[in-house]
Amino acid sequence: MARTNGCSGTRPYNKKKDKELKKMLIDGNRDVDPQLWHVVAGGMVQIPEVNSNIFYFPQGHAEHAYQLVHFPAAFKNPSQIPCRVAAIHYRDGPHTYEVYAKLRLVPLHVREVSFDDDDVSGIDNMFETKNKCQSYMKILTPSDANNGGGFSCP
Repeated sequence: MARTNGCSGTRPYNKKKDKELKKMLIDGNRDVDPQLWHVVAGGMVQIPEVNSNIFYFPQGHAEHAYQLVHFPAAFKNPSQIPCRVAAIHYRDGPHTYEVYAKLRLVPLHVREVSFDDDDVSGIDNMFETKNKCQSYMKILTPSDANNGGGFSCP
């Protein structure tokens, strides 16, 4: 027996899609196409690519955390931790329509650290890979239209 999906007609029940939908409804955040995310975020925003080596700054992260973060004096927390970007999720908030990126970082041992620019392809290549049309809805704020009466997207 096929399970209905709430629309007219019947489709086979897809457990994986149902699980993803439930997670999205609970979480409230949605994945956004990376090209579209960069358009909405603006040209000044740069996100490292997957497998890039970066430095993570715990104190800087703590300054922007929602809750007060306390680093015990007994632990010698380094001011910077070399990491590799394992995954990037381009997201938007459920009610604010503001975009943000969620990065999964893997700490590197000091011997693994290499920050050569030879293998970095940059953000420009991302825009050449897809030609599929994407759309994004955003409620305009006064600051969006505060450029002489018009709204423009790069």
